[in-house]
Amino acid sequence: MTKKRFLGIAFFLLLFTTGCSRTGGIPINNSIVVQTPSNVSNISKVENMPNNPNITLCPSFPIGKNEKFYNITGFVLSGTRPNSTIYLTPTISTAFTISLQVPRECLVYWQAKITDNQSFRFNQIPAGKYVLFVKGSSYKGRHGPPLPYEKNDQGYVINVSFHGGDSEYMMSAFEINKK
Repeated sequence: MTKKRFLGIAFFLLLFTTGCSRTGGIPINNSIVVQTPSNVSNISKVENMPNNPNITLCPSFPIGKNEKFYNITGFVLSGTRPNSTIYLTPTISTAFTISLQVPRECLVYWQAKITDNQSFRFNQIPAGKYVLFVKGSSYKGRHGPPLPYEKNDQGYVINVSFHGGDSEYMMSAFEINKK
């Protein structure tokens, strides 16, 4: 193999690995394939989201062999348009100032449809810190944040740190902890 060809291949590999997200997927046509031990999801990026997520705000979390998964349910405090989507992504912190940046700078790991009665459900979520958000354009009128039900059962606790947002995103920051 010539030196020029070797450098060309090395450059291509560098570009390829730099473009890979820390979530374990590869961006393809504005979507990312995320693999967990129990499922494979095709998850779209939110509009206006940067191509390169802010790695200081947007962690990738390892999922160990013995990692337990939890189901998250909740409701949105205001009426949303039919077929509106709610997004869930991990964060480094549930602090207000950090959480406000997450929808704008991080890739979405999970998404779900909001039902007619304003409820939602995410299945098989590992313990960690998360921001749950709805785009402002999804609301019929007033904006109300999504709220996960705080739970204390089945070996885990869900604690909501804050809920609120701005005209662009309404959100809740919460943490799933093992007891």
